[in-house]
Amino acid sequence: MPLGLHTFPAPFFDGYLIYENFGEAPYRLGLPREQTGILPWMLDTVFLNPPRSAEQIAGARAELPPGAPVFACICRMEKVSESYLETMARVLEAAPEAALLVAGPNDRTRVQAFFDSRGLSVRVRVLGSVDAHAFHNAVDVFTDTFPIFGGLAPVEAMAKGVPAIYMEEPGVSGSDDLRDPALKATDPESYFKIALRLATDPAYLAERRIAAKTVAVSRTDVAATARVICDHARAIAGTR
Repeated sequence: MPLGLHTFPAPFFDGYLIYENFGEAPYRLGLPREQTGILPWMLDTVFLNPPRSAEQIAGARAELPPGAPVFACICRMEKVSESYLETMARVLEAAPEAALLVAGPNDRTRVQAFFDSRGLSVRVRVLGSVDAHAFHNAVDVFTDTFPIFGGLAPVEAMAKGVPAIYMEEPGVSGSDDLRDPALKATDPESYFKIALRLATDPAYLAERRIAAKTVAVSRTDVAATARVICDHARAIAGTR
């Protein structure tokens, strides 16, 4: 049920089933924890990883900056914060073979000017709206923005075997289930260290590629999700 649909708590409800990405917000609005079940997001394989042709992927790869690995952030430009920019600039300076793609709708001037001022433009491409699914197949690491984080965008990248670095978000307890917790940062410094390790340790990058795809696949298991829903319903019924 969406937040705001009913007054919390409503006496005519026996229990509540809410999605994991709501975090602590429902409880602050008055939902009783003992009557609440948390549902995993049910995602579709074709939604997360729609097919792209070899030509489409090659076209995306041709637009990438030179370097390896290629980090990528595909989102609205407003989500590309100064903290994110500073962190990724540090990564590129510490890993001179790495590159970065920042792509998405709206004004790109601020982002481009930042990398120009740092002398990193040769290894950075700032593009407008792109086919994210084609580009996910061409890049190496997805770097989620912070403090405004992505929802399904990192999972879409992970479905192609692209590891996604993300920042811990207070109150959004479901993030770990949608991500690879090994790549969870708690502040810009730990974010930098995770990115640098992925840039300089090929074995670790390969390991996290496998983990990324495993996490994404787990989010498309219909039977497992149905079992979770039934378990939550039974648990809620047992409290009444």
